[in-house]
Amino acid sequence: MTIKRTVLIAGLLIYACVLPVTSYGQLPATQVVTGQIDQLGRSASDVANDIGNRLDEAALAAQKEARKAEALARDAALDPIARALTNPLAQLPNALPIINPAGQLAHVEVIVEDGWRAVAREWLVWMPVEQQRELTQLPGVDVLSSEPMPGLGLVLVRFQASEALDSRAALEKLLPASWRASLDRNHIFTSQTQATARDLGVSATPTTEFDKRDAVTCAAPVRVGMVDTQVQTNHPAFANATIVSESFLPAQLAAPSAHGTAVAGLLIGSGEGLNASLVNADLFAASAFYARSDYSQGATTQSLLQALNWLATEKVQVINLSLAGPPNQLLGLAVARLAQQQIALVAAVGNEGPAAPALYPAAYPQVIGVTAVDSEHNIYRWANQGEQVDFAALGVSVLTVRAQSEQQPLAYGRETGTSMATPIVTARLACAMAQGLTTSDAVAQLKKNVLDLGEPGRDAVFGVGMIL
Repeated sequence: MTIKRTVLIAGLLIYACVLPVTSYGQLPATQVVTGQIDQLGRSASDVANDIGNRLDEAALAAQKEARKAEALARDAALDPIARALTNPLAQLPNALPIINPAGQLAHVEVIVEDGWRAVAREWLVWMPVEQQRELTQLPGVDVLSSEPMPGLGLVLVRFQASEALDSRAALEKLLPASWRASLDRNHIFTSQTQATARDLGVSATPTTEFDKRDAVTCAAPVRVGMVDTQVQTNHPAFANATIVSESFLPAQLAAPSAHGTAVAGLLIGSGEGLNASLVNADLFAASAFYARSDYSQGATTQSLLQALNWLATEKVQVINLSLAGPPNQLLGLAVARLAQQQIALVAAVGNEGPAAPALYPAAYPQVIGVTAVDSEHNIYRWANQGEQVDFAALGVSVLTVRAQSEQQPLAYGRETGTSMATPIVTARLACAMAQGLTTSDAVAQLKKNVLDLGEPGRDAVFGVGMIL
């Protein structure tokens, strides 16, 4: 019994001894006082235990808040640079020319409605082949490409609109009503990893608890897809892995490899203390991102759709999407088609902050949205929040593979962001689906093995909880 509880009981007993006894009728005074002492003693003990438990809980909560404050203080040393690099879009000009290695202009990124970024004046539409002639005859419309996508059961048409027609309102006045539900801009999507301490020129000190965590591996043979940057397939971490790569970059743009290599490392990489989550997986890596700056990669909606179509034809079971961006009607329709084929989609909820709007594809109902927590189960400070969050996973200072170069010779390092949490859920889901489960049944199985964080039950911060 603690000193506080002992003092509390003693005080209550002294108080009991001086209570009046006149209300107890004919009982002897000593018997009444003894009864009072016994009764109050038992009550005091219960109250003291309850108060003591509450004090212990308060102390633990205070310790947790103190650790969280220390983590925020460490992060504050990196601001404002770290925050700017966490949201690299804020550092890009309103109009950004994208140039290929030959010095040719591939396209121009611009800011469009609601602050989203897209290829200037480019639009996409799902359209039957027999209707395309009608589109080519419309004034102010220049059809750029037409591409059948058998994996999605659709034909993708890309066209450029004149300045006068470069808005949904203007196009909907011109186009048949049947086309409008599958019409949207060629939006740009972004990978979801924070600038690392390495990028910022400071040292990263990982937590002991994280370094000692047990890796969860799955030996089941699975076919997993990912849409990301290029993966450095000749990295020693992938020496025993099976990777099938395909590029969907427009205009022969140079492909960065840091982000995709880190994501692949969490799925199938090994070495230097890193254990592959999926030991016997076939990884199908679709490269869709080009470099926009030293810290930002972009992927057009067209490239994402091409990548998803390819992965569908390869019959993957799960697709990892460590990327985020605006709502897009064509992407939403593609997601629905993949879900009908029982291909599971797992996506990062984004690193724009708790007050930011929902990002896609994580916000589509068919997609499993993943947020990031640190080794002490605190939410990643820049993670998006909302109904789109389904699961949380470790995504802060995560040990993974690093793409090597003369400037960056390290083979392994630590990365942070919802992008890094997403592969953990992808791996668990792929392992569950290898048992022959449907997507919904596999998700239900995952929900049984989570640590409930935050408010009891599902919440907008952690979803149903952290994957164990």
